[in-house]
Amino acid sequence: MLPVIQLLSGLSLSIFSVSVWALTIVATIPPVGSLALPFMSDKDQLSVILTTGQSPHGFQMRPSHRLQLEQADLILAVGTGVDAWSEKVLKTMPEKVIWMQKQPGLVKFSQRNDEKWPKHSHPSNAAAEHHEAGHEEHEHKHEHEHEQSTADYYQDPHIWLSPKNGELMGSAIANRLMTLEPQRTLDIQQKLVAWQESMAALDKKIAQQLAAVKSQPFLVLHDAFQYFEKHYQLYGVGAIQVNPELKPSLKKVLALRAQIQKDGVVCVFKEPQFPEKQVTYLIEGLAVHMGQLDPLGRQAQLQPYAQLLQGLADSFSECLQKGSGSSQGK
Repeated sequence: MLPVIQLLSGLSLSIFSVSVWALTIVATIPPVGSLALPFMSDKDQLSVILTTGQSPHGFQMRPSHRLQLEQADLILAVGTGVDAWSEKVLKTMPEKVIWMQKQPGLVKFSQRNDEKWPKHSHPSNAAAEHHEAGHEEHEHKHEHEHEQSTADYYQDPHIWLSPKNGELMGSAIANRLMTLEPQRTLDIQQKLVAWQESMAALDKKIAQQLAAVKSQPFLVLHDAFQYFEKHYQLYGVGAIQVNPELKPSLKKVLALRAQIQKDGVVCVFKEPQFPEKQVTYLIEGLAVHMGQLDPLGRQAQLQPYAQLLQGLADSFSECLQKGSGSSQGK
């Protein structure tokens, strides 16, 4: 009887382990974590490295962050300048990582770079550091790697702010979860279909919401919203600063004030993780409104992706509609 008992005991343990299996998922930044929420089980655990109030600009990982990644079953990373601080560690555990920027079919834009749109800077961007560093002795050995780094360096890193990209990245996460949790395949497939339908409806709703303000010119603190702006055909006319953590020079401030008046700017947008004075001193005395945009969606640590997009739409609509019907710049 003992072999039978052992067999039944092993079978029971196997069934039990499947039924209580939970995944540990770690995301580098909140938006990619939010894309996993619709497909997780109640037992799955999700955490985010970059927490509420922190900026990806100059962020540095601690040993506790590395341990967090080492203990994860699945890691969600953008793979652009916004989380380049994680790249070195993640390259040691590639089998765990979904690199969002490598998903096929993504919309990708180059960083805008002219007097109105100064090239956006993430100081910890490993690709940028590689691009700027002297590396002549490695030219032949690492030619292909250098070409890839250069391409990443010039890419606008905020790919999740395109609803089309968001849907593709969410689908990639769902597909990986089906591989990791095959017993949940049908459940995840059903959730994916429902989520895709809800995203299509949201996209249509936001397009209708923003249609009335598409012609209203605005400035942003830094050029983080190109994907959202172009998807909904909004009229951005420039960014205040290359690095939002740095105060623009007096010359830059005077040029921006002249631009606000010349272009008939309706709204200047600040961001919640940076001091409000970066915008208030710029627009003081001008007939222009101030709004707020959050590219990371951190009103809550794990805000659903749909809420991130809707929050941006509401912020744009609320501020820009104040210029509707006015003759400012028209």
